Amino acid sequence: MIQFFIKIANNWVGKVIFGILLFGMCFVLGYGGLSNTSRYAGDAVTVGGRRLSMKGLDEAFRREVNQLSKMVPGQQISYKQAIEMGLLENVVRQKANEMILDEVKDQLGLTASNAAVQKYVERHPAFADATGHFDRLLFLAYLRQMNMNEREMGRQLQNELATQHLTRVFQGLAYAPTELVKNVYRHQNEKRDVTALLVEPAKIKSDRQPTEDELKTYYDVYASEQFVTPEYRSFSYLLLTPDVVAKRIPVTEEEISAVYLNRKTQFETPEKRAVSQMFFADEVSAKAALSGLTADNFEKVASDKLGQTADVTRFGYVEKNGLMDELSDPVFQAKKGQIIGPVQSMTGWHILLVTDIQAAHSAPEKEVRSKIKEQLVQEKSYDVLNDLIRQVEDSLGEGKSLTQTAKDLNLTLKSVDAIDIAGIRKNGKELTGDVANRDLIQNLFTLKIGESTPLFDNQNGVIVAELTDIIPVGVKSYDSVRTDLMKQWTLNRQKEMLPSVVEQIVERAKKGNGLLSQATFGPYVSVHEKELKQTDLDKFPASVLQGIFKQKEGSANITTFEAQNGTYIVIINKVKIPDMTKDRAGFDKARESLLGVNASELTANVIASYADKFGVKINEKEIKKAFDIDSEK
Repeated sequence: MIQFFIKIANNWVGKVIFGILLFGMCFVLGYGGLSNTSRYAGDAVTVGGRRLSMKGLDEAFRREVNQLSKMVPGQQISYKQAIEMGLLENVVRQKANEMILDEVKDQLGLTASNAAVQKYVERHPAFADATGHFDRLLFLAYLRQMNMNEREMGRQLQNELATQHLTRVFQGLAYAPTELVKNVYRHQNEKRDVTALLVEPAKIKSDRQPTEDELKTYYDVYASEQFVTPEYRSFSYLLLTPDVVAKRIPVTEEEISAVYLNRKTQFETPEKRAVSQMFFADEVSAKAALSGLTADNFEKVASDKLGQTADVTRFGYVEKNGLMDELSDPVFQAKKGQIIGPVQSMTGWHILLVTDIQAAHSAPEKEVRSKIKEQLVQEKSYDVLNDLIRQVEDSLGEGKSLTQTAKDLNLTLKSVDAIDIAGIRKNGKELTGDVANRDLIQNLFTLKIGESTPLFDNQNGVIVAELTDIIPVGVKSYDSVRTDLMKQWTLNRQKEMLPSVVEQIVERAKKGNGLLSQATFGPYVSVHEKELKQTDLDKFPASVLQGIFKQKEGSANITTFEAQNGTYIVIINKVKIPDMTKDRAGFDKARESLLGVNASELTANVIASYADKFGVKINEKEIKKAFDIDSEK
């Protein structure tokens, strides 16, 4: 689906529609992908007179799997994984939703012209170039990335624009009672002055240390959950790249000499000249500068008359084809130290000075033999590499081990010792370099000892590995994790003490001991927030913020709120009710937002009623059968 447009299946329309569909597909351990599209030629979804074939569902599902894989660099999401993640179910919902909206459009006569769709796309910033104008190449590149054509995209946009049109119609009909608008306005604009204290368990001083018996008991209970060593696997591997096979490529002296003769121009350095210049807007000024001008005072004149620094005046070494046509012949016909000009170019008038000349040079064969050899090896390496890859594939295909294959082909195996499925070594360091291939590592964890992986693309070559050892999942020894046990036991003890500590702080606060003054005893995090709004989610967790705006004013109404990071103790110092009579613009904004919500609900209800009328059928049994999905027992 198009990521930057509204996804109908996830918005309020989709939620209402699928609330009435009672869609309940449960996909368990499926492998995905139609194994035989001719066998499963039935319909996956029907809505009114519209039908989605099983083949059409398969194509949509595959497109979404490919898109999901692009979001996970270096990993191709399998169809089994995609189904377990619920992707197939989402695709069915999306396609059914599109069909419902198509029916609604026909029933209500809703349309969005091709011109409207075109204008929508051309105005979208995703397809704008650096100047802000529509760039069709960007648009086409995006379609290729999304594996869509213009027709499919246009159809989706027509559905969305038509639905937006329906919403705007209902917005004109929607009603927003004044009292309800007042409540919305107050919700959006009410502010509160708050004093709060965050008591985090980790900052509570534990009242005691654990005994050795307590630690051992804790270890016995939690070791298999918290102190497990992952499964490690060791492997040997072949890395086949042009650089690896380069040493296998012979190059004769005769070949080098022949290449030198055929490519001699590549080893010729053309004449270069160091040039200084002065630039003038008109010929009169340029000619005036010639008076008394010499090679010795060239830079001084440039500085005095034009304000040019030496860096600007010195043009540097250039080849003949590096100058504008009007300047190249005069400069390369002049002698060293000769002043040239004024010469007119398309940009103005120039006076130039040749300060040095480097003659053309042709490198003798002996100077470039090593370079020619490198070129020949590089040119031959890809053919040799492709041939070697085919030999490795054939050998493994015949059932030989990677070890035997390497021996037969005179290749050197390298090895990696003990990594987990994430590519982490026992010492905690991540595997790096060419061998850090996610596809390769994950495949290794599906093999038995002695089995080989397929050949995986690896930058400019391929890599293949053979599993040599498996170290199963284990439990760390008590002595090795004793420090961690101490930390975990202490944290649990601190969590147990949290309610008592909070209760003591609340009691002291009620007796007049301020929250902020108690922060130093933790030390705990103190907060003094003025004019807090319900939208300030960066100041407090959402659940705490919601509670704060229900809390009454005054220290007598001190309240505690549980959050993931600890317990908040809150006092509302002042509630600031907005004056609607002085903020007409804000009041109108609240009314518009309420009208928009009401219009959205009306639109959803209308579409849902039509969906019920059409008769939406999802062929769950056949979909599971077609995609090799096991039903729940």
